Amino acid sequence: MVDTLFSIGKIYKKQTLASIEALPHGRVFHYLMRDSLQSIKERIPDLQPIEVAYLCKGLTNLRKLHNDRNQLQEKEVRKSIKEYVKLHVDQFDPYSVTKVLRYLFNANDGTASAVLVYEKLGSQFLTSL
Repeated sequence: MVDTLFSIGKIYKKQTLASIEALPHGRVFHYLMRDSLQSIKERIPDLQPIEVAYLCKGLTNLRKLHNDRNQLQEKEVRKSIKEYVKLHVDQFDPYSVTKVLRYLFNANDGTASAVLVYEKLGSQFLTSL
């Protein structure tokens, strides 16, 4: 599932929500994204840190393509990623740290839990250099 979201993010990276909705398969795209986000949310606890990094990269590329319903799903996935990071921060390598930080930063997530994740990932990044 991580590979699928990463690949879809690469393919549609330069698209906009309007251009996706104008396509004949626009509705199918939104259904696919909704189902994928629901599925990946359940799988996050079982992922490796590098997989979380690639998931974050794919979600960063897909961010501007979510309709309102999928934005709510993506927010739930982001919450799960933050919880995962809190539990496994010591396992993240510098590459994975940068991808997760970029994803959260681009989401403009300034919640208290996000700030805690920023601090933990920043400390992990510095100690691993």
